[in-house]
Amino acid sequence: MGFWTDPDIKATAENANIFLYKQCQKLSLRAGVSLSSPQLSEAPMHTNGVNHAEVGMVNSLAALTALQAIKYAMLHTRGVSPQLLISKYLELKKE
Repeated sequence: MGFWTDPDIKATAENANIFLYKQCQKLSLRAGVSLSSPQLSEAPMHTNGVNHAEVGMVNSLAALTALQAIKYAMLHTRGVSPQLLISKYLELKKE
């Protein structure tokens, strides 16, 4: 018996599963912003001064960066196949 209680491995795994599944889905949706016709910074904006296309592109790039970081972390895991993690959470394939 140590000073700290041992972590509940099953509960931790389930919490990680839920977190990764939800976050990867949200990031994938954010990364899928349409970039077909963006307004440039000097282009006319709405009266509120917000360039929605530019904000969308920034959000999309931030989401892509987060997904790349998650994939990098998955590729460097030990004990679990990185391909299984990527398939389940990033490619959203069923088990």
